[in-house]
Amino acid sequence: MKMRQINGKINKKVFLSHNPIDVEKNPQNEESLKKTLKKNFTEYCDNSTVHGVKYIGQRRKIQRIVWIIICIGLLCGCGTLIHTIIGKWRQNPLVFLLDQKVTPISQITFPAVTLCPQRVPNSNKFNYTNFLMRFLEDDNRNFTKKEFLLFDAVSKICHSILIKDLVELEPKLEDIPLFNNEESIEIMEEYVLTHYLKLFFCKGVLPNVTFWECNLRFTRIYLREGLCYTFNLLPKDEIFNEGVLYPLANEPNLVRPENEPSRSNFMDVVHDIGKQTEPYSVRNRRDRLHIRSRTYDDFTDEKCKPDMFIFVHNPDEIPWDRTSSAYLIDDDYYEKNLLSIEPVVVRTDNNLKYQFTYQERGCYYSDERKLKYFKSYNENNCELECITNATSQPDRLNCTFYWMPRTPDMKLCHLSQYMMGYEMQLNERLIDDIEKCECLPACNTVDYNVRVLGSHTPYFVDKGYKKEDIAKFETNEIAALWKKHMEEKLYLGMNKSYKFDIPLSEAINKTNLTVDFDIWNWRSTEIELHYEDSQFLAMRRHLAYTFADFVSQVGGILGCFLGISIFS
Repeated sequence: MKMRQINGKINKKVFLSHNPIDVEKNPQNEESLKKTLKKNFTEYCDNSTVHGVKYIGQRRKIQRIVWIIICIGLLCGCGTLIHTIIGKWRQNPLVFLLDQKVTPISQITFPAVTLCPQRVPNSNKFNYTNFLMRFLEDDNRNFTKKEFLLFDAVSKICHSILIKDLVELEPKLEDIPLFNNEESIEIMEEYVLTHYLKLFFCKGVLPNVTFWECNLRFTRIYLREGLCYTFNLLPKDEIFNEGVLYPLANEPNLVRPENEPSRSNFMDVVHDIGKQTEPYSVRNRRDRLHIRSRTYDDFTDEKCKPDMFIFVHNPDEIPWDRTSSAYLIDDDYYEKNLLSIEPVVVRTDNNLKYQFTYQERGCYYSDERKLKYFKSYNENNCELECITNATSQPDRLNCTFYWMPRTPDMKLCHLSQYMMGYEMQLNERLIDDIEKCECLPACNTVDYNVRVLGSHTPYFVDKGYKKEDIAKFETNEIAALWKKHMEEKLYLGMNKSYKFDIPLSEAINKTNLTVDFDIWNWRSTEIELHYEDSQFLAMRRHLAYTFADFVSQVGGILGCFLGISIFS
């Protein structure tokens, strides 16, 4: 009985002990395991589709070593190629590919068109060259505010003239008062050719309308080129943030009255085309925009000779950069200038927004970067905001140019500062400022490539008349209607207070229409804009390699060099 208890205690102690218990190894079992593994490896090598592996399973040691070296070399080669693919993907994760099908031109908006026609004051009322000579010679500076105001406005258009004499002019420029944009625009509209003659005739683009009064759709905008007019641009409150000041009119040059009898009087003279609710589109390349502009010799200057420019740009962009979207109109040599437009459309998949940073994509989504002055982001507006902020810095000019957006607390530059600023723009410092702003393109953009062609064959002949021909109008019905049309445009241009409260013919009869320039001696320039084709191929940003593309390329390399597959 005691022995059983003792044995039980001993067994319990042995069971609870943590010391390992040595077990005798069986050499026969180890040898059997090695043979089994070797047999399975040899069998795998003999039946494997991987190139060279079956030779590794052979018994000859030298052949086995050689084929092991060959297979390792091939694996290293595959690894190098795979590493190259990964590096290429990291460096260029996105690529541009053309869409698989064409898109109708009606799916995009027609570009905004901003025209800068004749914009020098009437030389019979203010001769800029003569005033400049008097200003340089007269030390008494006995000039009126209106003369200073005109000199200030025109000098900003023809700044190259002043820069030549800047050393002599600089101390005298300080005596010129600082004028705001409203004063400059008002004086220029009073002295330059009225927009009713500069924009004399328009045709096309508008739905269900053939001919239309240009000033019902063109809006005044004050650019660095001077007083210009824009068509198909978004309204001011849809471009700029609240509280931003910019010299863009809130309404077109001519607005239809809403109440009677003014509305009836208006529609007796002007064909009503309704309100514009969004930017226009066209159905095909045959739907063209025709603009006829007139120029007069009395609205020229000996030294200040600004060229006629036209900007073709997006409806949400402010045209400020002459190098990117402006085109010269040769109105001296050609009677007609044709602008052929090719849209460049880039689209980006929405899923890339969260997969890549803007640096990796090389673009911004519309809601990804907020601008101080503009509601929507695009590269053009970003650069304009960038140079505005740079110019207004205290260590720079500490002011903004008249063609820049600003807030009420920002002051405008004086004419002398404008001349200094123009010199600064030629400096590489401004280029560096734009680069620091990182104004990348928008991820979804529509740009326009434009070709300008000149022609001597206009849509219709719009010749000028001599003063002695006016008497013949009374005996020619067509000529009489033409004269009546001219008188209506002159009256509307000279009497801005007229609101169609009485019939236009009655208002003209009550007024003595006297002008100080030869209204019948003009030169006409026709501008025609159209798309090159009725369809276009858009480009799209895609992933350079999806996961499936990566697996297929890696699998192709391994399969080509070694015959490796998932099953092998």
